[in-house]
Amino acid sequence: MSKKKSKRKGAGSELYIIIGLGAVIIVLGLIVLTGGFAPPAAQVGSEALVSCNGKPCPSKGDPNAPVTVIEFSDYACHNCRDFSVATEPVIEQEYVETGRVRYVSHVFALWPDSQPAAAAALCANDQGRYWEYHEQAFLNFREGGFPTRDDILNWGRLAGVDLGPFTECVDSGRFLFDAQASALEGRRAGINGTPSFFIGDQLMEGNLPLAQFRAAIDAALAGR
Repeated sequence: MSKKKSKRKGAGSELYIIIGLGAVIIVLGLIVLTGGFAPPAAQVGSEALVSCNGKPCPSKGDPNAPVTVIEFSDYACHNCRDFSVATEPVIEQEYVETGRVRYVSHVFALWPDSQPAAAAALCANDQGRYWEYHEQAFLNFREGGFPTRDDILNWGRLAGVDLGPFTECVDSGRFLFDAQASALEGRRAGINGTPSFFIGDQLMEGNLPLAQFRAAIDAALAGR
């Protein structure tokens, strides 16, 4: 009996060691991905955030525009919805379409449960329909919960994607790691809530009044 108990104890100890080593490997991987232990502001500038996991983030406007605005939104964030519906179209009309601002959407999910929706945005981007998906996600926002698979597929349908490849991309989780990595990049840059924005190198947080966005963009255009 004592030998059997000893074997069980040893096997259990080995299992805990394996689990512990696995956890250490995961943590070290996240440290490498996010650039180590140094303070975020010392490592990441806004220009680095035009890339999402090493690939160009979805953007609109003149790539050579004098000012870059980088948006961090979550598809389960009602303040993001309000900004997208009311303020973003004005910024696009006044600054993006006039060639003065390049507008970048850094793929970001504040919550793990909204990561599939962020990954699906990259599936839509694969078909050149990112901004249409982005718009429909907020126009058809799910109140009081996280986006479901049905929500995501409906947003894609409304965005005009080819639903066959889009569904396969969503269900396979093809871009889930990219979405997770981009979220970590945002966290590393100091993004702790949504919506958040870099306007030039100035970080602005929240669905602020349109006048504040205009003032920040105008100051950046003036070089202040």
